[in-house]
Amino acid sequence: MLTLGQQDVTVGMHRRHTLLAAVLPVAMAVAAPVCALADQSPQIPTERTTEVDLIAQVLYNSNSAGSDRQTAVLRGLKLEDESFRPSLDFVFARALGPTMVFVRGGGGYDVNRVNTIRNGGNANVAGGAAAQFGYCKPSVVGDYILSQSDINELSRGIINNYRDQEDVTVSAKCGRSIGLAPSASFTQSWAQNSAVLDKQINVQSQTVTAALGYRRPVFGVLSVTGTFQQANYPNRTVAIGSGLGSYGYTLYAGGVSYEHVVGARIDVLASVSYSSLRPNANGATGFNGVTYSADVTYHATPRIDAHAGASRATVPSNRPDANFSINTTYTADVSYHLNSRIMLKVGGDRRGFDYQDTLPLALQTDLTRQTIYDAMGSVTWQANRRISFSFNAGDQEVSANFPGLSYSATTVSLTSTAKF
Repeated sequence: MLTLGQQDVTVGMHRRHTLLAAVLPVAMAVAAPVCALADQSPQIPTERTTEVDLIAQVLYNSNSAGSDRQTAVLRGLKLEDESFRPSLDFVFARALGPTMVFVRGGGGYDVNRVNTIRNGGNANVAGGAAAQFGYCKPSVVGDYILSQSDINELSRGIINNYRDQEDVTVSAKCGRSIGLAPSASFTQSWAQNSAVLDKQINVQSQTVTAALGYRRPVFGVLSVTGTFQQANYPNRTVAIGSGLGSYGYTLYAGGVSYEHVVGARIDVLASVSYSSLRPNANGATGFNGVTYSADVTYHATPRIDAHAGASRATVPSNRPDANFSINTTYTADVSYHLNSRIMLKVGGDRRGFDYQDTLPLALQTDLTRQTIYDAMGSVTWQANRRISFSFNAGDQEVSANFPGLSYSATTVSLTSTAKF
């Protein structure tokens, strides 16, 4: 489901949804005994749900080109633009005996008044099932996403790129309300790009995560975690040993995580790990260091909610000159419910992208470092049970080490949502 105001603070951002292929019931039977896999799948509804959202957004963007003026001219783009973005989201969930099955998805299309070459659509569907077998809850989820890449994710020579991604996750969480709580998951992912240059960053990955936690209602859940990930770029060949192979890396990580709802006011989810990333290529630069994530929500009063988050993670690169990136994010926002119908929200974030294992300097054609600062404010009016409107304003400052890809932008938008 779309959350009002989340998209407007990012220049030229296009929705990324989740879409599912068919999930065979037999997979649930296979997953049931595996009382080990941690749940990394999309959120599975816990009760019967039927909802359809019709969304319409009008957006003004002072820099829809995601670059300075000179680079925009080279791309054949104008800086200022207005766009109309209709979309539809849906979710359907039903309980079939002890198993909850669901499908959710949606799609939309962006129509730009000036940069019509950037017109494009997106589509998604996700679905799966979760069941309860004794003290274990296994689940199987698949998703498919097709979306146009954000302009600030593209190299200078590219105007459009469509990226489709498929994921399949099998997971299970076990344990009683008090005591040991083992869990684990396996995810297989594939991502493809349409632009010729970006086909180099087509990637396939496998991720296995296992955890052993201790759970008490008052204390929360404290877990020891371990992760193994392998990523390969099938269209990028490099020297590996005495021969050739696909570019990519192997990641090992181990650490601890903690999850707790402190009374009715504070929600805490935090983890810290030591990660070791080893590239496949001969003589390539890897990464050894601390990665982490933290998310805290404070319900100060019935009307005021404050949220803060921080993360540092290694992910496959979305730039053709690099193998992986170290992404660091800090975010904070405060929401104030003026009354039962009107909500005010202000927030900001800082996102840093440090691209690693890059090509030699003489061969580089793209940035290797980027920092994005966002500030936003929104007013949401719930006209009635089904209809709502949101007015959003945002400012973005982007700093990049590659000429032309540092810029500033202001966005203003009005979004209406009808729920059925």
